[in-house]
Amino acid sequence: MNSADRNIYPWAFGTSFLILTVLIGFLIFKTYQLEDKNYQIGQLNLVQNAYGTAIMDDKIFPGGDALFQTELVPYLNTWFKKVTDKSPDAVQYGETRMELFLKTMRTKQSLDSIFKQIVQQQKLDPALIYLFHFDKLELYNAADNSWQVFYESASDDSSGTISGSLRKTSLNNRVFQLAVSDKEPIPYRFTYSLYVDYENRNWRIIRQMVPVFLLSLACIAVIVLLSFRTYKNWVNQRKLADLKTSFLNHMRHEFNTPLTTILVSAHSLIDRDASLDNKEVVQLGRIVERQAKRLRDYFEQVMGSVALQEQQAKIIQAPIDLLTREILDELCLRYQGRLKLIISHLKRICPYGWTKGIISRYLTI
Repeated sequence: MNSADRNIYPWAFGTSFLILTVLIGFLIFKTYQLEDKNYQIGQLNLVQNAYGTAIMDDKIFPGGDALFQTELVPYLNTWFKKVTDKSPDAVQYGETRMELFLKTMRTKQSLDSIFKQIVQQQKLDPALIYLFHFDKLELYNAADNSWQVFYESASDDSSGTISGSLRKTSLNNRVFQLAVSDKEPIPYRFTYSLYVDYENRNWRIIRQMVPVFLLSLACIAVIVLLSFRTYKNWVNQRKLADLKTSFLNHMRHEFNTPLTTILVSAHSLIDRDASLDNKEVVQLGRIVERQAKRLRDYFEQVMGSVALQEQQAKIIQAPIDLLTREILDELCLRYQGRLKLIISHLKRICPYGWTKGIISRYLTI
């Protein structure tokens, strides 16, 4: 294993692990958002229906319409005129009127008793708390045919709170947001919202997601462990493969050296004694050369098989009489004095284009 591999694989593993972790974290976050959106949605629907029944034919809460008619509606014309005329005290006037109006609403509200009654009637969790918030007041401007905002308070602004102790509000725990309008003495429209939730909503959702979170962590741990073990085994196998390759190359060199020496010596023996017309020595030299070549071929096949190299058979066409003569010559040398071979050839042309020799007989002495 070269240095490039050693550097690439750890980086590939680290990158894959980081991507997997980010993906699982993203899925967990999306699951949390879905749980947050649907959390206690059944109870919120029950509160909405029950509250609509409780304040039927009234505004905000029973008796709220009377408070509107006495504490806010009589001052709307004056407030509207001051704003349209750009009076210097228009802002101060509006803030004073809204402050007095909301203060009276807080003092005379009956929302606490209504909410407790709803919880008992609908058999809801007593741990639920609520927040009733006055959101916006708008007056209709006939001059430009539009609604103009005269008062507006965000849900987390305590100045618009009428009753309730819920501190964290969101779209997911808002039961409803209603707009009520009237045209007397001047067209006006106000909006209010009701929020119902647990004080520790986020922790409740997280506790519900603990099994998913733990399972995700377990999956990440298993993947990391398996990846590490796989990488470690791969490194060990690469080391063994390198050692095996080094050993085979060393053995090939060690075997090829004496085989080459034998071949060179056989060639020298053949060339030197051929001039002396010593046929037996030449024949022996050829046998040595031939057997050395066979040994070398066998060795290469064995080494190639051990090295798991792809082996392809080499098929050649050769006259069978030459191979037969070589085998018989070796037999004659091996059993010299005990075996005598007489060879005659019946020559004919084979369909493949070479001359084929057939052994006619052999005699044993």
